[in-house]
Amino acid sequence: TLMGTGTVNGSFVVAMGGTVAPGALGTVGTLHVGSLGFSMGSGTTFDYDINTSNALTSNDLIAMSGGTLSIGGSGIVFNFDQLSSLTTGVAYTLVNGAGSVSGFSTSDFSATGIGSDTAVFSLSGNNLVVTFSGANTGNYYYNGSAGTDFTNYANYYQNIGGTAQTQALSSTSNVFLSANSPSNSAPVANSNVSINTLTFNGNGAGDTLSGTGTVTVAASGGTGVTD
Repeated sequence: TLMGTGTVNGSFVVAMGGTVAPGALGTVGTLHVGSLGFSMGSGTTFDYDINTSNALTSNDLIAMSGGTLSIGGSGIVFNFDQLSSLTTGVAYTLVNGAGSVSGFSTSDFSATGIGSDTAVFSLSGNNLVVTFSGANTGNYYYNGSAGTDFTNYANYYQNIGGTAQTQALSSTSNVFLSANSPSNSAPVANSNVSINTLTFNGNGAGDTLSGTGTVTVAASGGTGVTD
């Protein structure tokens, strides 16, 4: 385990099973890494204190001074010790200052210590950030932001307000077309998928759902298809 607020001037490599905890338990702090780079391997665990605010002084941070942030595989876990309630919908910076990033995939990361919230890890420039959202309601509001694929969760919000959906469609999903848009929706389902309910909200000619796949509507505790 590496813990504290000092500076690592050489190349900083966290091997499989290693743990990094900037600052001290219960106290926000910044661990500094020199210009030779920082590598996190598969199975690495990070222990971060975090507050409601997403300012750089409100959560633990690894601050790089150039070099490459290298991400070496899956199973990287961030455990968040909440000093105060998390704020959803904003990006908290976890690692900043990298000159470049290699090997990043959002699916390599997971989070603990966040209760029923969900965490999405992403890059903002060369900074590693995390955004939290509340418990998934099971509602899917189609927006088409990633194309026309009906089965791709990236084409949906969790609510009309625009919180990005983070989970794949399932037999408990309630899908709404055009509920959050004045224009009609025309998604395409070319692969099979099961959902709970499907609601069409289009005007005039209405929404259209086409494709070669089969959409199975389970209607368990819902009204099935509503037009």
